[in-house]
Amino acid sequence: MVQYSYYRLKEFVKYAFITVTDFDFFPGTIATVSSVLEFHPEADIYVIQNDKHPHSSSQAEHFQNRERVHFQPSSRFETGGRFIGAWELKAYAVSDLAEGYDVIIGIDSDCLLCSALHEEIRQCADKGGFMGGRDFVQNYDHSYGVYGMVTPAHNPKYMSTSLFFCAVTKRNRRILRRWAECCNAAMFNGTGPHPGHGDQGVLNAVLCAEDALGLVELLDNWLWSQHWVYWDSDIQYADGCFINRAAHNQRQRAFHCGGDEKFWSRKHSARVNGQNSKQTLAYAWFLAMFWFGRCREWPRNLVQHVTPANQHLVADLVNFLPEVFQVYPHARSLWGGSVNL
Repeated sequence: MVQYSYYRLKEFVKYAFITVTDFDFFPGTIATVSSVLEFHPEADIYVIQNDKHPHSSSQAEHFQNRERVHFQPSSRFETGGRFIGAWELKAYAVSDLAEGYDVIIGIDSDCLLCSALHEEIRQCADKGGFMGGRDFVQNYDHSYGVYGMVTPAHNPKYMSTSLFFCAVTKRNRRILRRWAECCNAAMFNGTGPHPGHGDQGVLNAVLCAEDALGLVELLDNWLWSQHWVYWDSDIQYADGCFINRAAHNQRQRAFHCGGDEKFWSRKHSARVNGQNSKQTLAYAWFLAMFWFGRCREWPRNLVQHVTPANQHLVADLVNFLPEVFQVYPHARSLWGGSVNL
């Protein structure tokens, strides 16, 4: 069934992934892009660099020299005097790059696919709406009147934007343009009157103001965006699939480590090595995508591309190698010749 949907998808639906990154997010972006290529090698992937904290030239080469991966500086989106920041860049890129695609998928650079999304992409295209993880229900006070909504208002379909799908329709293009405009004049960056928590809060407010909540389909937060539940998950691996035992043994679709404890941080490593061992296999998947994924093509000495803040990833690769081989068997054939620690 998956193979059948893949060929129908490839034939009829054109789609792209968009992620925003900078120097500090480089390890995450490598793993994120690798995870997308693992399941969607036919997709276009846009890697948007925040030029306020750019990659080194050698880091940028990992995205610039790869087929279907388009590395774009934030200067590409500075038209009209836009304020440049990570949250704003996501909105600008999704709005500006949507033309020519049937579906746009936004994915954060601390989010990893661990399954194929063909069915969801097809569903999004067919329904012409938005899809994303369920987040907290949102109530809007009088400050949200600036969006044009009657307040107080209630939004029962508040959607995460850490991993979300948007069908590129005429109506949705208008919503995306307004999203970009409101992020450029947002309270969170001090440039305007529009409230909301980051790009996510602004998009949800725009959807509510545009009477477009009927276009939104919410996905299971535990399995997709993992907002505020990542460390409560219990990840197992069986028959080629990740299973979340804390979510009624359902199949995990993506891993997202929002907050300060990113996959590549020492804090994350310490927690997995300490009291949060139930995330071991999720971390092993990150290590697999970082060290062995399709975006690797490292020189022989990988340590040269690991910053002092990320040196622990070398030791963790060795320490978690059995788990890496378990969740990504292809790593066995790559271990040794192409990896020279």
